[in-house]
Amino acid sequence: MKKSFSKHPIITGALILSVANITTRLIGFFYRVYLSRIFGAEGMGVIQLTGPVSAMAFALTGAGMQTAISKCVSAVSESGRKRRHEYLYYGLGIVSLVSILCTYVVYTYADVLAVQFLSEARTAPILKVLALSFPFSAAHACINGYFLGKRQTVLPAVSQFAEQLVRVAVVYTCCSSFLATGDTPELEFVAWGLCLGEVGALFVVGLALLIGSRKHTSGHKLISHPANQDKSILSSLLKMAVPLNANRLAVNFLQSIESIRIPLMLQIYGLSDSAALSTYGILTGMALPVLFFPGAFTGALSAMLLPAVSEAHSKGDKERIKTITINATFFVVFAGLLFGILFFMFSDFLGESVFHEPLAGTYIRALCLLCPFMYVNGIFTGILQGLGKALSIFFINITGLCMRLCFVFFAIPHYGIKGYLVGLLVSQLYSSGMYIWCCYHAK
Repeated sequence: MKKSFSKHPIITGALILSVANITTRLIGFFYRVYLSRIFGAEGMGVIQLTGPVSAMAFALTGAGMQTAISKCVSAVSESGRKRRHEYLYYGLGIVSLVSILCTYVVYTYADVLAVQFLSEARTAPILKVLALSFPFSAAHACINGYFLGKRQTVLPAVSQFAEQLVRVAVVYTCCSSFLATGDTPELEFVAWGLCLGEVGALFVVGLALLIGSRKHTSGHKLISHPANQDKSILSSLLKMAVPLNANRLAVNFLQSIESIRIPLMLQIYGLSDSAALSTYGILTGMALPVLFFPGAFTGALSAMLLPAVSEAHSKGDKERIKTITINATFFVVFAGLLFGILFFMFSDFLGESVFHEPLAGTYIRALCLLCPFMYVNGIFTGILQGLGKALSIFFINITGLCMRLCFVFFAIPHYGIKGYLVGLLVSQLYSSGMYIWCCYHAK
């Protein structure tokens, strides 16, 4: 049985990551329910508004480098252990410098970002705490990329679980202590949970890396190598990381505009400031996370597809790439249809009994059609990254977001949040069609 699984590293790796993803998402699901009851829909809206800043910081630091390290490490043979470590260490050096700079900028100008960029002064203290997490998050992402490139999924899975566990424990402890004295918990507790969760996750993977490095280097003398080899390593990493970072940064910038403008457009539609933030909080903090929940497996599958497709592509094995793509697509379409039906059937229960917000159930029911397309888009992103089609991913993401922004600016003022829901469906349909077309025509 063990031998049988060893022949299918993609399935084995995806299963390991999936178990971790499902476990952490279950914890995260109940965590969000807890937050919604502690802070209410408006508080959830304020918390969600800080997401774009964190996303843009990660896009500048760890996002592209994680993928670059994973791809470069997967292309190195088992005999080249030393070179694998060098890809990681150079990547860590680069992201450490950039993430510390991001921390300084966001922490120093948190008040300006809160008022001028997010249009919500209450986000300033949250941003200051979130800024402290950037170096830990970037380093964690790089080390995860190293292990995923080696097809070792246990440690990324364990670190993911540790991050979620620490986050929830910190927030629950802080909120409980305040509630016990009759005080209202502060919104920045959520940011402290995220920050300390990243510290815990980095500790897990960092310790495993240190132990593994000592094991492989004991008894071996380190051999110096020419400076041109250093340049080759840097060039390989930056050649892939920079376009990916630019992609993520541009995408996250547009997503930031989208996130910030939705509450403002809802106010133009006729809602009060509080009602607009509450509507935004219910949609992005309750309804959408439920729909993203099954992405636990599809996300894990996408992470494992990247090195597998990259390896097959480097060998010119088109038949293997075709087999991987067809099997993965069949699985996620089936999973998307199944979960879409389940969400439609239990939408009222989720809204009324779980979140105590009937409107959340309405949004879940309206958006359940998105499931097959969201999951397909996730795995095709991994496949195209493995084929080195970063530019295609960039184009699809940008044009899809521009579509959504059109609905934000022109549909929400006239039709309210319903206009945005239609925009989500249209953009996902477009993205799915484009991903399939790009994969079919990829060489």
